Amino acid sequence: MRVPAAGIIPELDVWTYQRKPKQAEVYEMKSNWGYIRHHKSDFLEMGLVKVAFLWELLAVGFSVLISDLDVVWLNGHWQRWMTHSDPTHPAVPEAALIAAADVLVTTDGLDVRQDARGGLAGIIELNTGVVYFRQTVGAKAMVQSWRKAMLHQKGRPDLTENVNDQSLFNQVVRGSDIGTGSWALTSWAKELLRENISLPESAISNLVDGVRRVHRSVSGHEPCLPGEGCKMVSFTYGTLPIRPFTGGHTWFNQNVQGMEGHELPQNEPITVHFTFQFGDTKDYPHGKRQRAREAALWAVDPPEYFTEGVFVALDGPTYDDAYKARVYKRFPEWSPQRHMFMDAPQRQAVRDLLGLSRAIEGSITVLPKLWCHCDRYWNFLTRCRMPMLQHMELPFGCPMDSLYDTMRWNTKGVKFREHTFLQNPNVPAVMKQNTVTVSVGSRGEDVPATASNQTHVRLPYGTPFTAVKAAVFTANPSVRVIKISNLHLRRLCRWLGSRRLQEDFNRLIMYILTESSRYCPNEDFGGYGARAFDWQNPFTAYNCTWGFVSPAPFPLEEGQCAVTERASSSGGSGARGQISVDTREVSTGILATDCH
Repeated sequence: MRVPAAGIIPELDVWTYQRKPKQAEVYEMKSNWGYIRHHKSDFLEMGLVKVAFLWELLAVGFSVLISDLDVVWLNGHWQRWMTHSDPTHPAVPEAALIAAADVLVTTDGLDVRQDARGGLAGIIELNTGVVYFRQTVGAKAMVQSWRKAMLHQKGRPDLTENVNDQSLFNQVVRGSDIGTGSWALTSWAKELLRENISLPESAISNLVDGVRRVHRSVSGHEPCLPGEGCKMVSFTYGTLPIRPFTGGHTWFNQNVQGMEGHELPQNEPITVHFTFQFGDTKDYPHGKRQRAREAALWAVDPPEYFTEGVFVALDGPTYDDAYKARVYKRFPEWSPQRHMFMDAPQRQAVRDLLGLSRAIEGSITVLPKLWCHCDRYWNFLTRCRMPMLQHMELPFGCPMDSLYDTMRWNTKGVKFREHTFLQNPNVPAVMKQNTVTVSVGSRGEDVPATASNQTHVRLPYGTPFTAVKAAVFTANPSVRVIKISNLHLRRLCRWLGSRRLQEDFNRLIMYILTESSRYCPNEDFGGYGARAFDWQNPFTAYNCTWGFVSPAPFPLEEGQCAVTERASSSGGSGARGQISVDTREVSTGILATDCH
């Protein structure tokens, strides 16, 4: 049976499941908040709407696949994990068992190696970002118990945003492994036949290593509406694997889409759930949008997002191997200071790109690819990684919100684009064809006027930012992309045209390039009872590094461009004693500005 659409009538009271009189106020939820996730009761009420919708579909014989709004579907290969019903889309061997379970759900699991052993439930948090409900009595029973769990929260004076449909789902969906023995699976297969579900013979006799386990609820549940009266039943459930059904950390930090074997059916990514991000606020999900843009998964930007203005981008990396070797030699792997010192040149490159874009009126900064040498985590780190992810590779290409507060950039109206922007298929080819690469002569080099052409502009050492536009547009009036390496960017004079413009820019970068994220290594702490321990703030007993400070400001006088600028502090401060770290002592070569 196929229907074009289904919906819940607006006069349904999701708390009582009774029809209300048709009144205007039942057609909308009125509140004074913006981002529903942060509202203590309306987010829960939305969960009740979802469950009411699920019940109606299950009651008329549909199986239901549901996902959160912040889940992007990369393809339609979900069937290989969720059902045996379509021979044209057979389940992968690892899904032999879960493809017959009543309920399937994604998780907040992070360890792909552990998850590949069968996805044992009970050791990770279930995440309702993607859930599949089979048209079975067991699925109905689970949905009704989920609804009752939400109803029990009504009127609680201590209700917070943390009490929501997902947290209550985790309380309902509890059970034990049904096992993989022949007797247990044969018995389960007979149960399934009573609901016209066939478990393939291979699911019993030829299980592969890593087959995902099925669990059975520990108690009985009623598969009917309250007051109807029905026999209690158990339900079965399984967890979906974290490589195909990815989250914010597995996709953006661990790069599962590029891991070995990612093209195999059992590993191919199917969804991206934008979890584990740091940029959302109660007003807008800044972090989710930025990550989606970086992954070319944000499909609602208008055409002008890809065509307006001239784009200024970095050509090449922000630091070289020699600088990395010096920093790695000085700081051990576990030290967040390695992360801070490695971030210094890329944060300075971002500052200079923003400055050059401001000097070239009408241009937009394309961020460079950013690298993290320490994972960002709200708890304590081991070897600069989450304690449960010791095999994670460092460094990794990290999303913008790992290093910057994207909300600050957006509220200030900063014109910028994600580092993958120029590879986005929505960027017209003609724009990329009109690219000019800017290079700057070394100190004392005589740069002749004939050194420039339509695709390459060569500037004298110390040329101010304000002179770049004229030189580029003289060489190519149709230019749409300007590229410059970090070495040559540092040879330019950071002058925007006036003291007022310099001051305005300095205030901006001080705000948007400062970030207060915390990095607390397990390897360097005093612990409870140690000197300076504060029970009201236990983190004072640990030598945490607190985020990133803005690079040095631009000079306020044009003549000050003659002063060599070393790398400004991008190191954080220790929680014990607030020790500031200045990167200047290791800033020879790549971090030094050659402009004299």
